[in-house]
Amino acid sequence: MKTKRWLACMLSAAMVISMAACSSGGGESTESQNTSTVSAGSAVEGEDGPFAPYAETVTMDFGVDMDVNSGEATKLAEAGEPYDDNRWIQLFKEKLNVQTNYELVATGEQYNQQIKLLMSSNELPDYFKINDWSDFQQMADAGLLTDMTDIYEQYASPLLKSIMETEGEQVYLPVTYNGRMYGLPRTMPSTNGYNHLWIRQDWLDNLGLERPKTMEDVLEIARPLRKRIRTETARATRWACGSTRPI
Repeated sequence: MKTKRWLACMLSAAMVISMAACSSGGGESTESQNTSTVSAGSAVEGEDGPFAPYAETVTMDFGVDMDVNSGEATKLAEAGEPYDDNRWIQLFKEKLNVQTNYELVATGEQYNQQIKLLMSSNELPDYFKINDWSDFQQMADAGLLTDMTDIYEQYASPLLKSIMETEGEQVYLPVTYNGRMYGLPRTMPSTNGYNHLWIRQDWLDNLGLERPKTMEDVLEIARPLRKRIRTETARATRWACGSTRPI
């Protein structure tokens, strides 16, 4: 039970630390738990659940694919937010009494090679990123990864689940093996990035239309514009605005 709760704690908080330390990544990478290095302390008496702090400090070892000398990392460090001692790590320690330790920090192929070496010696960190699908398969087959399926269903917050599920079922594919979930998808909500939509005011004035306030308004503007341009040019017109609905 202690180990299960410790993993649930990782589920709820480790993603925060990872996102604070690394730039956002795609769905092809996963972050997985290693059962061989899990050690659990005791929760504060009278408290339960993954957010209860430990009476004794628990150390969580991380492996991250990150360039600590990159421009972004340097700027964060200069602003008082280094990768190994930022506000998220401090909050993790304050709220959960879990100390973060970056056991492996490397980039690219060097990181991948270090993961392979640690895998062969059964000394993987508690929480790390996997870039190679074949490595993921080998770790799962060798029992080096914790089956997170039931833990995720029980302890993942509604917010975390909604973020994952909004991205579609494919977000779970990189961490699923033989129908079981062996890691956490490394993804950021697609809604984190917003694009500006520009439209010429003279076009709106010519058609007697108001500026759009919603995407429905954009569609209503696009239809007469498309029709007018086709009429004036006597040819089909391609648009540079993507839409999941026909205009």
